[in-house]
Amino acid sequence: MTFLNPFLLLGLAAAAIPLVIHLFNFRRPRTVSFSSLAFLQEMQKTTMQRVRLRQWLLLLLRTLALACLALAFARPVVEGGFGGAFAGTARTSAVIVVDNTLSMTHRDAYGRYLDQAVAAARGLASQMQPGDEAALVHAGMPGGRAAFYGNSGSVDEALGDLRETTASATIAGLLRAANEALGRAAHLNREVFVLSDFQRSAFADSVQAQLPPDARVYLVPIGARVQANVAVTEVRVASRVVEAGQPLRVEATLVNYGSAPVADYSAGLYVGAERVAQATADAAPGAPTTVSFTFTPPATGWLAGRVELEDDSFLFDNVRHFTLHVPAEQRVLVAAGSGENVQYLQLALSAALRAGGAAYRTETTRGVITSAALGGYDVAALVGPDALSEAEAAALAEYVRGGGGLLFFPGQPPALDAYNRLLAGLGAGRAAGVAAGAARFGRADLEHSLFEGVLERGLEGRAPALESPDIRQALAYQPGPGDEHTLIALSGGQPFLQEVRAGAGGALIFTVGPNPEWSDFPLRGLFVPLMRRAVSYLAGGASVGGEQIVAGAGGEVRVPVASAELLRLRTPGGQELVPEQRPLFGATLVRIDAALTDPGVYDVTRGDSVLRRISVNLAPGESDPRTLSAREAAERLKALSGIEAAVVEPGDLASPGAAVKALKDRRGGVEIWNVFLLLSLLFLTAELILAQYKRAEAVPT
Repeated sequence: MTFLNPFLLLGLAAAAIPLVIHLFNFRRPRTVSFSSLAFLQEMQKTTMQRVRLRQWLLLLLRTLALACLALAFARPVVEGGFGGAFAGTARTSAVIVVDNTLSMTHRDAYGRYLDQAVAAARGLASQMQPGDEAALVHAGMPGGRAAFYGNSGSVDEALGDLRETTASATIAGLLRAANEALGRAAHLNREVFVLSDFQRSAFADSVQAQLPPDARVYLVPIGARVQANVAVTEVRVASRVVEAGQPLRVEATLVNYGSAPVADYSAGLYVGAERVAQATADAAPGAPTTVSFTFTPPATGWLAGRVELEDDSFLFDNVRHFTLHVPAEQRVLVAAGSGENVQYLQLALSAALRAGGAAYRTETTRGVITSAALGGYDVAALVGPDALSEAEAAALAEYVRGGGGLLFFPGQPPALDAYNRLLAGLGAGRAAGVAAGAARFGRADLEHSLFEGVLERGLEGRAPALESPDIRQALAYQPGPGDEHTLIALSGGQPFLQEVRAGAGGALIFTVGPNPEWSDFPLRGLFVPLMRRAVSYLAGGASVGGEQIVAGAGGEVRVPVASAELLRLRTPGGQELVPEQRPLFGATLVRIDAALTDPGVYDVTRGDSVLRRISVNLAPGESDPRTLSAREAAERLKALSGIEAAVVEPGDLASPGAAVKALKDRRGGVEIWNVFLLLSLLFLTAELILAQYKRAEAVPT
């Protein structure tokens, strides 16, 4: 037996009141001896025994009456069928959790899982008694709060509007929503019913769910068929350098969630409405498979693309969207120290040398470098800075980590303290001085994407040759433990060209300056194509791939445009919204609302201009149809959150009545407060009769 108002059990202390009164009123009589009354002593013994028995009976009846009254106010509940012989079911606040994620669109012999769950939920709602209330919780609820309904008709109406959602949800997340609803429940008898296929990925949430300790949780399994599915779970632009008219690679990851291998599975790459490439792959069970596409962007600007698979039983993950930015120009800031010769670098990036690909808009400064100044450029070229303050080094490091690109060249004489301040901010190595003496190129990683299109292969596909300049002196750079890689090394093993990755961006560190004072590198044929390629490579980290957001998760997008005019968000269906946004230095931060759950490409616009394109796709976990049994789900839930859950086996789900009967049998709790109230009245009545009998006996005859 449990109590719905356990704190009122403190009222049991009132049962001691009759005893206290009895003890305080008990007086020891004063003995006065009368010799003439001696013959009455025997009669007194018999009479007092009867009086004491009556007093103890009255004390017992009064104590039991008060105890039963306190128990009645505490609202006792008896589990099982025993209580049903005495009272009706306790008033209940129930939360019905219906999993309506896309995995519930699978089918078995009894139809769609979601339809089966709705039928079982309706049957559960039909068991509501007068005074009960029920709330419906599901994924992607508008407003995020579940309302309680006082009758089964309202629950039926809400279930009739329930549709599958592309938003992902975990069991822990659904239970957190149920907990929020129970915080507004009218009754202390609280129950939670979870109707789901218990997809494995739905238990991947590391955040614990919390429920009131007295709430009862029931898991109702839906669906009994082992499903198979092949999904495209990721699409990425593999080429870092993207230019109009130049081939680039796009890679997609396919996962076969079935138990049998799939041969010659077809995938197509679409840009806009046109199919531009096709590939086939053999997909082994459970293992990711990568397919690669090559196509040539026809124009500059933001492009919308997608990878499509051939149809299977689960259509929602057969399409995955991506976006691609093909720049019309690259914005380069050349920041040079006083007296540094940058004319060779400016000539290499001159618009007059453009031969296809992006144009370069170059500006040169010899002043202080600030975050606001860097925000308007794709790449910053730093040539022999005389000094770098802490603020300037921090601004450059933040710029790179945010997706910007940095070209670094030493100056003459080298300002080692300034260089190392910047390198430390990037998590790179350090400059130890200048190494003088003749040197040439040693090993080079010519397979790196930086060299694509820069070097031509020899006859019969032989590896390309790398012409070495004559180097008179070079910065002695010591690589650090961070994410960096030597692309070209000198004959002595020291780096000539070092790549450093930091956050979303990167830096290319040359150990010679871009002028003849260090080497004849600026006079060699390699210099111009390598400089242009380096700028395009570094700019690709910030502008090539658009943001990818999980449907229903929301996110933030940094649009590199400072605008007094509000930016708009155009949905795949053509609807225009005004998203939440706030200004940054030289940019605008746009908030993508979690309520946007339709997969597709969303455009951030200002007027008629498309400033950014964002792809919204399903969470990869939604593609995995593997499930847990209800008992495995209960064990996993207890391990993750400590929540004890009972498993309801509804039997034949083709008949909703079978599920309803199973649920009803598991509930079983009934209130018996009225039983204790009746007992209290009976005890008080008996006490009244006994007291009246005592007074009647005391009246002389």
